[in-house]
Amino acid sequence: MLQTWLVEQRRRGRAYQPRFQRRQLSVTWLGALLALALLGLLSAWSGMVLLAAPLGASSVLLFGYPASPLAQPRNIVLGNLLGALVSAGLARGPW
Repeated sequence: MLQTWLVEQRRRGRAYQPRFQRRQLSVTWLGALLALALLGLLSAWSGMVLLAAPLGASSVLLFGYPASPLAQPRNIVLGNLLGALVSAGLARGPW
C-alpha cells in the first residue's frame, strides 16, 4: 500500500516538473555565477564576509524564473536585508 502510494506520488511529481530550454539554463547559470563571483570579490576586497547561502537560492530564483512572485526585487532585497539585520543583531548579542 505504501509502495503504490509512493509510486503514484513520484509519477504525479514528474508531471509537474517544468522543462527548461538550454538558453534559460545557461543564462541562469551565468547570472548566478557572475553575481556570486562579484560578491566574492567584494568580500575579498573589503575583508568582510558577504557571501551567504540564501544568496545562491535568490540568484537561481532571480535568473532562472524571473516571473515568479518570489523573484521580485522587493522580496529578494527585503528578504536578504531582514536576514542580514537579524544575523548582525544576533552576532552582537550578549553571548
